[in-house]
Amino acid sequence: MLAKQQLHQSFADTEEPEELAIKEGFFMSAGGLYVRPLIDSKFTISDSNIGVRMAGNEMDYEPGFQVSLGYQAADNWDYRLKFKHFSAKEKATLGSPSTALTAGQGILTISPQSQEYQLNYDVLDFEIGKQFALSDSVSLRLSGGLRYAALEDNYQTSTTIGVCCIDPGSPSVSFLTNTQKNENDFWGIGPRLTASPTWKPFHNNFRVFGNIGAAFLLGQYEIGGSPIDGLDSRGGNKEGFLTIVEAGAGIGYTFKTQLIDLDISAGYQFEHWLDSDLTDTLLYRGFHGSYGTIGVKF
Repeated sequence: MLAKQQLHQSFADTEEPEELAIKEGFFMSAGGLYVRPLIDSKFTISDSNIGVRMAGNEMDYEPGFQVSLGYQAADNWDYRLKFKHFSAKEKATLGSPSTALTAGQGILTISPQSQEYQLNYDVLDFEIGKQFALSDSVSLRLSGGLRYAALEDNYQTSTTIGVCCIDPGSPSVSFLTNTQKNENDFWGIGPRLTASPTWKPFHNNFRVFGNIGAAFLLGQYEIGGSPIDGLDSRGGNKEGFLTIVEAGAGIGYTFKTQLIDLDISAGYQFEHWLDSDLTDTLLYRGFHGSYGTIGVKF
């Protein structure tokens, strides 16, 4: 009889963890970003074979923000809406000044090429997820939903040419600035899947968490800008598919009171846009950087 009780207890100890008891209610959070956009140092203009290289393509870290709101159901399902935004601007100079004599005994000067890149990034995610207990201290949240992404990706180059005619009777200097623009307004929408493990090493309100995910967008971008020596009109629309992969990790702590739960978290995140037909004229390829958020649950 005793052996049977011990055997029954042994099987009971190996049963799957009970479902998590998560507080039901509405929640919201807001926080700041400090991220570095990643750009492609070389891209091809339209369908021509002309390549353009962005000098000093290491972008600076830029501030941004992210906000979210949602509802946590009693059965551990949750529903979330998240928005993220940042912008960036980078200037660089390619080459050095040059001087030469022209056939008309004039002096030709060419300034270094001035380059400017501007980026505006907006992403809206709607997701439905559920938390699963893997052990007393480890859980896993799986989610699926939709992502909408909008991107302004603008690149401009300028070169100034100065000609001084050597004529004692009528000296003159004329300048001509040649400016080329590459403007892309992108938007896309599609499914997004994520997996987010959480570990509570001290069995209290402190946690270590991570996430991996991917989004598959059907998108379109509008190409604009200056014609390149008659090779293209720098205009029109282009459609196609785009894959985005993401990952991150961080730490957090929840302060629980009778009225609300206050949560503070900080971490690192990374996003990469895989090369496709939709990225052949885009410089943007993703970002990486840190973030911090403060959230409340009612």
